[in-house]
Amino acid sequence: MHTVESMNTATQAAVPAERRRRERVPLSTPVLMRGHNTDLEVGTCTDINQAGIGIDTDGIFAVGEVVDLEFVHD
Repeated sequence: MHTVESMNTATQAAVPAERRRRERVPLSTPVLMRGHNTDLEVGTCTDINQAGIGIDTDGIFAVGEVVDLEFVHD
């Protein structure tokens, strides 16, 4: 799986966990996501905070790419 790290601006690179300004909260929940030129992909949100989100997915997304994201619930 690939890991997508979403930041508050598309131009920033993913920040290593030890350098983040805000701690991420661990989370394990399914998500659906679609990038600008990609099909709908399934992934798992691994952590989240006000500035970003970590997602494991088989889809290929660029770090900082803006995606449509939907949390899946039962």
